[in-house]
Amino acid sequence: MCDPDGELFIKPCVPAEIAFYQSALLGHKAFAKLMPEYYGTLCLSDITDVPSLDRQVPAAASHMTAEFKEEAVHMAKETVAEAVEAAEAAEAAARAASQGKQDNIIWNENKSRKIATNTSVVLENLAYGFKHPNILDAKLGRRLWADDAPKQKKERFDQITKETTSGSHGFRVAGMRVYKGSENPADLDDEGYRVYDKTYGRETVTSENVVQEMRKFIFNKHSGIDDDLGKHVASKFLEDLKQVEKVLEAEESRMYSASLLFTFEGCGKALREAIEETQQLAEIRQNILSVTSSNGDNVREVDGLTKPTYADSGIADIPKQAKIPDFSASRIDSGIVLDDDDGEIVLQVSETGLSLSERRSR
Repeated sequence: MCDPDGELFIKPCVPAEIAFYQSALLGHKAFAKLMPEYYGTLCLSDITDVPSLDRQVPAAASHMTAEFKEEAVHMAKETVAEAVEAAEAAEAAARAASQGKQDNIIWNENKSRKIATNTSVVLENLAYGFKHPNILDAKLGRRLWADDAPKQKKERFDQITKETTSGSHGFRVAGMRVYKGSENPADLDDEGYRVYDKTYGRETVTSENVVQEMRKFIFNKHSGIDDDLGKHVASKFLEDLKQVEKVLEAEESRMYSASLLFTFEGCGKALREAIEETQQLAEIRQNILSVTSSNGDNVREVDGLTKPTYADSGIADIPKQAKIPDFSASRIDSGIVLDDDDGEIVLQVSETGLSLSERRSR
């Protein structure tokens, strides 16, 4: 679910996922900065009511309307039975795995693309604020299964690695959506996007054409993104990727079937306006710094950095970040990929904001 404004992303999860977010925040702060903001968890059950939502996630409660909270409560009461059934099945599987029998477990693919649970994580929606966000989910790594995966799953995912760029390049396009990604209207959905599902990354993208195919995500003259603008976006992604690499190399980590989510403003006109506004704000900040630095009374030390104060400058304080879409590489756990088998979620944009709907591809 998303809140009506599309600022929050509420996603069903398993306990291991909650532990992952919490451990990152507590002991791996540099890594946590690569992820969307984590607001906490919601436990939705047959006794859930609106006041309990406010108590569980106070940092996010102010972003939710009364109607949205009522909808969440309604959903909770409908899905609690599924959660109980799934918990019992998971417990049985865990007992078998703990006895060293995981290779004998029959792996059943999740056809419904849903996790039957009564617990959800509340995250920042990284598509919030964009007019027409382009989104690409890149599945990382050559090994896509964890140690306790059933033998059948290991074999299937090893075969996927062998047949795709996961094996040749160490990553695979799990899905992407591109605003005005085709001049043929028949290729676009109702919101004007061309959607590339999991079969695209498995069957169309190869080691020979991977660069050419991924150019379609950024370089798109149909939406007003020419080569110069596209190179600017690509350079920003490269900067972020180098930072991701630096953080991951700083300490040992193991993540199987993890992804990086890339998102940027897909409308060339809106993107240019955002860049120009960002540059203007940067120039204003620099001018303020130059003016206030000439008066020692107006400069203070903050975390070892010289920063101006504005009390005597007669100029209003400039916010730390412009309230405009940024174009950086970030990860959100269900931007496109929903489960281990690349189930797809599409972010839909309407006049009333962002909402989520599931798009199944067979």
